[in-house]
Amino acid sequence: MKKTIVITGASSGLGKTLATDLAKQGHTVHALARSAEKLDELKAAHPDQIKVYPVDIADADAVQKVFSDIGAIDVLINNAGIFSSAPFHEESFENIDRIIDTNLKGLMYCTRAALPAMIEKKAGHIINISSVSGINGLPGQAIYGASKHGVQGFADVVAMEAREHDILVTNLCPGGIATPLWNASNPYPGEQNDLISCEEISNLVQFLLSQPKSTLYKKVVFFPKSEWHSDD
Repeated sequence: MKKTIVITGASSGLGKTLATDLAKQGHTVHALARSAEKLDELKAAHPDQIKVYPVDIADADAVQKVFSDIGAIDVLINNAGIFSSAPFHEESFENIDRIIDTNLKGLMYCTRAALPAMIEKKAGHIINISSVSGINGLPGQAIYGASKHGVQGFADVVAMEAREHDILVTNLCPGGIATPLWNASNPYPGEQNDLISCEEISNLVQFLLSQPKSTLYKKVVFFPKSEWHSDD
């Protein structure tokens, strides 16, 4: 069954892979990101299946307008995120605002904008791309980890509230992903070759969307074998 899907942070990395793969399957993809140029490139590759919306999800009014323009959707994939790695005492106040505004508040804005129509039709699936940092704190990731812990707590409550409306909420908590995030100035601490590919996560999302609506995959924790994280 073809779905109407919103993906945030869709112009690059995992978001671009998700948008491309889901469009190839015939779903209608509404791609949200800040870069209009990159979104136009994405749309050019799949003009019939992908619609693009340049928007900063940290802007609540802009988010509400975009979702009003899109209308009812079947799936929301909250993928947009900002990462920072530094000892907390070296972080700026600006960086605190920037990361929390996008990773937590932006995700909440998009979820709030999507839920009413899902509740009205009693169907929907919200998939949050969280992180192992949202389960256990990792050195150098105080702000990022705080944002992802917030996502975990927020999603737990929304999942309980949404159950009675037949809406599913899933948190994906990956470890290191193979994206340009890891570079010379921000080296991956494990084995570079072990990083999770965007395609692997896209396959997982496609699997989740193909499952019966009677089963909830609440939280999926996965990471490269060179990492180790508990799930409590």
